[in-house]
Amino acid sequence: MISNNIIPARDTASVLIVDDLQSDTELIETVFKSDDFRVFKSANPVEAIDTFETCHPDIAIIDITMRDINGFQLCRIFKDMAGRRFFPVVLIAAHSDRGSKIKGFESGADDFISRPFDPREFLARIRS
Repeated sequence: MISNNIIPARDTASVLIVDDLQSDTELIETVFKSDDFRVFKSANPVEAIDTFETCHPDIAIIDITMRDINGFQLCRIFKDMAGRRFFPVVLIAAHSDRGSKIKGFESGADDFISRPFDPREFLARIRS
C-alpha cells in the first residue's frame, strides 16, 4: 500500500550577515531576501556569536574588516562552534588581495567574495 503522507515543504534557508557597516548589510540582506532566505543580521562579532547560538543559521556571510574580532577570527569561531556539522562561511571584502584570500581559506572559509559583487553571481555561488 502506498503511503498518503505528504512530505513537508523544505524550511526556508537562513543566513547570518555580519558586517559593521549598515549600508553593506542592507545590500546583502536585499540579495538574500530576494531569494526567500530568512535573514539574521549582526553589526559586531560578539552579537553574531549570540545570534549563531540562538538562531542556528544555515550559512554566514562575514565581512573581514571589523573591530575587536575580525572576519577571519569569527570564521574560525563559527567553524569550531559548528563542530562536525557542516556550516558554510563566506567571507566578503572590499579589497581582496591574494594574501587575504589565502588567510580566509586557512581560517576555514568556504568562499571569498570581493565587493562590488554581482547579486546573481553571489546567489549562484551560495547555492552551489
